[in-house]
Amino acid sequence: MFRKQYWILYCRINLSPCVTHVTTLLVKMASLETVSATGEISPNFDKLLKDVSSELSPEELRQAVSSIKSNFKGKFEDQKEQDLYSCLHLFANQGLVSEDNLTVLERFVTPKTSKKETIQEKIQGFKTVRQRETRPKEELTGRDNDLKQVMTKLTTGRSNVVNLYGSSGVGKTRLAIETFSKWPGKNFKVDFRGINEMKTVHFHVLNALTVSEQTVLVYEANPVIARMEQLKRDSQSDILLLLDNVDQFSGGDGEASADLNANFVTFLGRLLGSKTDEVKSNLKILLTSRTTLSHGVTLDVDNYEVKALDNAISSSLLQTLGNRSLEENQRERLVEICNGNPLILNGMAAILRQKIADDKMLLETLQQETVTEPSETGLPPAEKVSPVTREREIFDHKKEGIDKEQEHCLRKMFFFLPSKRLKESAVSVSLFCRSFSAEAAATILKVDPTEAVIQLEGLRNSKVVSVDPEAKVLSYDIHPLMRKFLRSIGNSNVFFKVYQKARDQFCNLFMSNIKEISASLDKNYIDAFNRFDLDKPNFELALNISLKSDHLLIPEKHHESIMICYLFEAMLDDKQKRAIFESWAEKAEDDGEEGEQNLPFY
Repeated sequence: MFRKQYWILYCRINLSPCVTHVTTLLVKMASLETVSATGEISPNFDKLLKDVSSELSPEELRQAVSSIKSNFKGKFEDQKEQDLYSCLHLFANQGLVSEDNLTVLERFVTPKTSKKETIQEKIQGFKTVRQRETRPKEELTGRDNDLKQVMTKLTTGRSNVVNLYGSSGVGKTRLAIETFSKWPGKNFKVDFRGINEMKTVHFHVLNALTVSEQTVLVYEANPVIARMEQLKRDSQSDILLLLDNVDQFSGGDGEASADLNANFVTFLGRLLGSKTDEVKSNLKILLTSRTTLSHGVTLDVDNYEVKALDNAISSSLLQTLGNRSLEENQRERLVEICNGNPLILNGMAAILRQKIADDKMLLETLQQETVTEPSETGLPPAEKVSPVTREREIFDHKKEGIDKEQEHCLRKMFFFLPSKRLKESAVSVSLFCRSFSAEAAATILKVDPTEAVIQLEGLRNSKVVSVDPEAKVLSYDIHPLMRKFLRSIGNSNVFFKVYQKARDQFCNLFMSNIKEISASLDKNYIDAFNRFDLDKPNFELALNISLKSDHLLIPEKHHESIMICYLFEAMLDDKQKRAIFESWAEKAEDDGEEGEQNLPFY
């Protein structure tokens, strides 16, 4: 029965590599968040911090404060062993907790106490009062003119397709999401990170357009076009379709890239269709990419460049979010180095706000040639590691579209993290290819979820990780530029052992998830397929790690794990399957007859 249903699944998905789900999008820190650098907190918020702290027992206070000191060092180490309130007050001054971000109270402090319900009531009461207050809506900092222009292009422009392009970290996705949120009619969005085949494009766009929690296993273009035509007939106003991160479809060198681009452009043209009497609305398509979209003569595309923030806005933001007492000449130099990149500006402001370094020290270290980063923060010398064949992930600032000074800023964002523990955590969670939960991070870090939360919130306050404010469940993510940089750090001698341990934990986590999913194939293969699809890039990375180890050997005593093979065969493409079989073949050749027994039988 299992093999029969599996074969149906195999045929229906046609070996398509399903990559990303459409529900969550990475907020790429395109504008700077509203965090005050004044260090002032309201009386009501101060009362909440006191009330929460008062509910913990002496032992619970000691445990909480001990954890905070281990992760943040500096001024936190000067606090008394039971003085949680002072630690929370320091957090508030640095922006780690605020009236709009109570994660530390809810996910770190509350689980540590026996009076959970009492604290939850206090927090909820504070939130209720907070919601009744009239607060100005956070604006898209420095992008008002861009927002107006993009909206105008989409509503009255000559083209129905607008492509926002620009360098990494400049704010393309943030601008696109702001446009998306202000769209007056129906809107749909799809994140294309990791998608590299047209049939996968069809699958994800159709599922975004389909009002259903059930995954639709269709890979042809025609059903997508039909669904869009129906939406246009039923809608009274224009529809916006946001396709984020379409870099791989924008065109490039080589025949394969050109073919993919041509097919993508054709698909967009078919989605737009033509205006008829039956169609009451038009479709508008908003894209984001690091480059302009090649489109030939078959499609009219308006390529709009998202440029760096100007110096005046950059300077104002550094003062507002970092340090109001910045000397003018120091501030001007920092603005020049950041070059209007919001991701970099956020990181520099976080260092100043947390008083990890003042403007003078920060500039001095940025202007020095970075040779041995550990010496900057008192890290121990690089440990000697045994010779290991490893795939070195090199960070090339030119390839990433930033200059050398901005790369140095990324290095400072990392090496000025408050503790070695947070540095190790940053390197470890960089393995996640998509957004991830605190619970998943806890598994990788080998800590309990509350400890993972305090570490992730520390990284969030330093702008190394971010959260999706629109997500229903708290999830963290890392900007692609920062992720690539952290992975290159993970392969350095200083962090190699930590990174290797994290890779093992990462592999164990997702291989375990694969086993769970494979066990459900017989009961509900569509649900299993959807679960796999949500984390496909992470499964692929776990697979790559496994190919360099013994994870995929299936000895006789573990025959129940054979279902993993079925899942792989159904859900991975031919190239990936060949890699698996080659790995098994090499193991068999090395291990002789025993290796042959370990090979799965089909």
